[in-house]
Amino acid sequence: MELGDLINLVGNIGVGGVVALIVVLRLEPGMAKLAEVVQHLTIIVARVSGQDYDEVVREFGVNGGKRRR
Repeated sequence: MELGDLINLVGNIGVGGVVALIVVLRLEPGMAKLAEVVQHLTIIVARVSGQDYDEVVREFGVNGGKRRR
């Protein structure tokens, strides 16, 4: 992206919009990794607490309701 393009973008959507766009683009990969970690922690907690993993998946829709292999 060239400086002229950036200035045009700021003119169209404002400084706040550009900053928000940059933040979203930079955080998106981290959010995907965070979702994966939460899913793994769900499996660990279910196993440690003696819960049936398949039941947890069905009840809470972990992994779209499908068992992870």
